[in-house]
Amino acid sequence: MKAIYLAGPYSAPSDYLRACNIQAAWQRAAFLWSIPGVYCVCPHLNTMNMDGVVTLDGATDREKFIQADLDLLARCDAIYMLRNWEGSKGAAGEHTYAVNLKKRIFYEGKDWSTAIRNWAEAEDRAKWELKSG
Repeated sequence: MKAIYLAGPYSAPSDYLRACNIQAAWQRAAFLWSIPGVYCVCPHLNTMNMDGVVTLDGATDREKFIQADLDLLARCDAIYMLRNWEGSKGAAGEHTYAVNLKKRIFYEGKDWSTAIRNWAEAEDRAKWELKSG
């Protein structure tokens, strides 16, 4: 199976808008999980609303979460960029990191699900051919 890291806006000027960002990530993650041969790593859900919980210092928690997210991204096969990722400092940093690691990058837009399905199926075929050959 191939792991896809989901990146997009999390922080927002209000709790409501942050909840909207988390919901948008959840919806896309749920769809990515439905693609055969793919699973999704969604940092929005991993640490949602945990600012100040780990160290009682939101800024320290944020740095810890960012480092953990980058570690998760490094372990994934690809990254999926949600719409409006360019306006998010965190998602833009994740994108740069993925580029530096030469990760496969998918962008939300026309035919993205077909591209991911084809990518996952090609990987599965290559593994099957190696095992049977």
